[in-house]
Amino acid sequence: MTPTTISLLQRVLSLSDRDRAIFADMLVQSLSGLEPAKVEDAWLAEAVRRAEAIDRGEETTVPWEEVRERLHAQIRDSGA
Repeated sequence: MTPTTISLLQRVLSLSDRDRAIFADMLVQSLSGLEPAKVEDAWLAEAVRRAEAIDRGEETTVPWEEVRERLHAQIRDSGA
């Protein structure tokens, strides 16, 4: 991630849960150009695809604690 992206991520992560959810929804809408219902359908299809891949042993998961620590390490290492 770029320093600007890391700085933005730090600011977004400091928001309340509600504000982060609103931010995430707006960000997804800006990327997809789809109606919210279509975005939800696309996310549901992706979630089903991923769950099936995990069930078949084709994908693995990473615990949230590990993901969070990696992100924090990236932020620390960037000096942002």
